[in-house]
Amino acid sequence: MEHATEASMQAYYAERAREYEAVYAKPERQADLAAIKAWLPAQFAGRRVLEVATGTGYWTPSAAAQATEWLATDINPETLAVARAKALPPCVRLAVRWLLKEGLPSAAFEPAMKLGQMVRPLLPSALKAKVPPKASKEAHRWPTRHHERKVLMLMGCVQPGMMPNINSATARVLDAAGIQTVVADEAGCCGAIRAHLGDQEGGLNDMRRNIDAWWPLVEGLTAHGAVEAIVMNASGCGATVKEYGHALAHDPDYADKAQRISALTKDLSELLPELVAPLQKALAAKRHRGEAQPEAVPLAYHPPCTLQHAQRLKGGVEEHLAKLGFEVRTAACDSHLCCGSAGTYSVLQPEISLQLRDRKLKALASVPGETIVSANIGCIQHLQTGSERPVRHWVEVLDDALTAAQTLRPMHPLREPASL
Repeated sequence: MEHATEASMQAYYAERAREYEAVYAKPERQADLAAIKAWLPAQFAGRRVLEVATGTGYWTPSAAAQATEWLATDINPETLAVARAKALPPCVRLAVRWLLKEGLPSAAFEPAMKLGQMVRPLLPSALKAKVPPKASKEAHRWPTRHHERKVLMLMGCVQPGMMPNINSATARVLDAAGIQTVVADEAGCCGAIRAHLGDQEGGLNDMRRNIDAWWPLVEGLTAHGAVEAIVMNASGCGATVKEYGHALAHDPDYADKAQRISALTKDLSELLPELVAPLQKALAAKRHRGEAQPEAVPLAYHPPCTLQHAQRLKGGVEEHLAKLGFEVRTAACDSHLCCGSAGTYSVLQPEISLQLRDRKLKALASVPGETIVSANIGCIQHLQTGSERPVRHWVEVLDDALTAAQTLRPMHPLREPASL
């Protein structure tokens, strides 16, 4: 009952966000309101303030006028959107954006996600949709073999906490093709979250940190030797890292390094042409044991905007997975449109985001397949909130097929990725 009440109250204020301040317009209240507004600034002068339940921010401009720092928070992005439109003092930060840009890339995100998964059954439906179920132990199973060929992979900031199997499945598939995946522990968010939320310098600092973390592996200065590529299995991150050279062109200390990092960066699908032959051999193990040629597995595919538009990679997933036993089809219409996730857009603009999600799922409804696949964690998580079919990364489905087709080589169940 408590959670139902919380959800209903949240919905109440969300629906009335733009009309809520009408209560303050009554003539008989103006003298009192003016007196309170005049009194408020001195109460918080020189202070650092956390404002809980900011709502539409009616009082915030007056209360924060003389404050040193003011963090305005509210559970509803709809009410904070009204507050954001006001002439707020420079010291005011609105918590939805601030929490997103500081919280998602933070090392605290993964333990916070684990805590959310523990209490997931008790969460309100709107928040529950943002917290995927706890991953299985398989999601942490990492290959132990060493290979001459090595690639560097960005683990990402939210992916290890939300959907860790995408990273481990990537490593297992590459291992089956004779390629070892290594990571740099000091690398983190690609920089997109902070940059897209208006913190340009914070985004550039994320990029510089990643370049510093990757550089020894790029130059071959570690026991792993030099990597041949930097692989991205989240197309949003890939689109950003491919732009490091442009973003840091003005920085004399990083310009050349950033150009090289961008040149080495590849979306995972760009490796598929050379992966097909060795993976075909691995997948043929079943037939060698006398089983019949399996029928192609149908998959409904949503190509992310950051893959098909930002990176201009189209058709590769469909073409090469077809050679590995899958029939991958996109929607007959609207396959070029955004699913509504768009990074933090689904949090900041939930109404429009859900409309785009539902439109995308409607377009995919006629595409056969028990599973919808995509190539970006944001799209996967967002589409899953409205889909009865499982939504997964295509590499996870390929990994499942390899697992079913052969006896896996020994792997430690809790093996961590090879790192610096």
